[in-house]
Amino acid sequence: VEEKKERSPLNLSLVLDRSGSMQGEKLHFVKQAASHVLELLGPQDRASVTIYDDQVETIFPTGKMNKDNKLTAQQALSRVHSGSSTNLAGGWLRGCEQAAVGDDGHTLNRTLLLTDGLANVGERNPNQLGRHAREIFLRGVSTSCFGVGHGYDEHLLETMANNGGGNFHFLETMNAIPLVFEREFEELTHTSLRDTVIIIQLHEHIHAEVSAGYQVDRIQNELKIQLGNLYAGKPKSVYVQLNFKKWVEAGKIRIPVTIQARDEADTPLTAKTELEVNPVPASEEKSTKEDKPLKERFAAVDMADKANEALKREKAGDRAGANRIMRDSIDFHSPNMPSAMQEKYSHLSEELLTGMDEGTRKRRHFQEYQSKRGREELMDYNLRLVNGHPLFQ
Repeated sequence: VEEKKERSPLNLSLVLDRSGSMQGEKLHFVKQAASHVLELLGPQDRASVTIYDDQVETIFPTGKMNKDNKLTAQQALSRVHSGSSTNLAGGWLRGCEQAAVGDDGHTLNRTLLLTDGLANVGERNPNQLGRHAREIFLRGVSTSCFGVGHGYDEHLLETMANNGGGNFHFLETMNAIPLVFEREFEELTHTSLRDTVIIIQLHEHIHAEVSAGYQVDRIQNELKIQLGNLYAGKPKSVYVQLNFKKWVEAGKIRIPVTIQARDEADTPLTAKTELEVNPVPASEEKSTKEDKPLKERFAAVDMADKANEALKREKAGDRAGANRIMRDSIDFHSPNMPSAMQEKYSHLSEELLTGMDEGTRKRRHFQEYQSKRGREELMDYNLRLVNGHPLFQ
């Protein structure tokens, strides 16, 4: 977008975990962050606030963020106190309902879910919640998830965010919460394209794998990759591996690609192109000129994918299996990995074999999530003074 005269109105649904484990500092900062987000909104925007423990309550139903409504919502937030269990699914679904009520056909709709714990009431299956997130996203409401502290299920929250067309954040330090919320807000206000989809027409004998956890559907020969919203100044790279199930006659294969999206005025946009693939027999593969920079970029994304798969195995108790995933991936990508990357993942494979504490596991998971989504610039560091000198952790 060359010139942005005014941004699209936002319609945000804040969903806050107030279960017993949020008691004290965590709940205090989460309430502060939510109040800060409300302060960022203008009179053209809408917002709602839903809280949950084992019960779900909407303490401020969706409304325009004029001065009076903003004050009412912030006062309701100030009265929130911690409760008991964690009905994550119930709180999140209620928040999505509030976002749907506030959708006037022109707003950018997003539910922001903050939690520090494991879902222990209501629906708890990550795959099922991921499917719900995807269905809700396709109906116009995206979801971003914020894990607070070390007690939450990182794979559940990432699955919901990936399927819900939003972002996943790890809030390890309480002072990072307002900053990350502001970044989320900044990204939403710079939306250039909505509901972006890549459609690839593939031959029936070609199998495709898409990296980085994007939502993918294949119906017969049509592969659809859901990218969600695209933001001004933030390019997004998608890597697709094509695997030929059987030999294809030599000669160029043309693969039609269509990109569909909607602009800020809700106008449908379409762009078309073609990819050309020139298959060769295995005997000629070594003599084929490689695109080394492309393979290096893909290695970084694929290694991040494999690392998160390995972290999930380690968390489930299969340390040997987690280590094996990393060793096999390192061997496969080693010709295209810088030495620093090889060192990093070799160290991770050893950590997986000996086991990790929750803090280390979540830091590793979030680093790999950012790496595969090209979001390294969103790293948060804890600053403390040691003998008068600033030290970043």
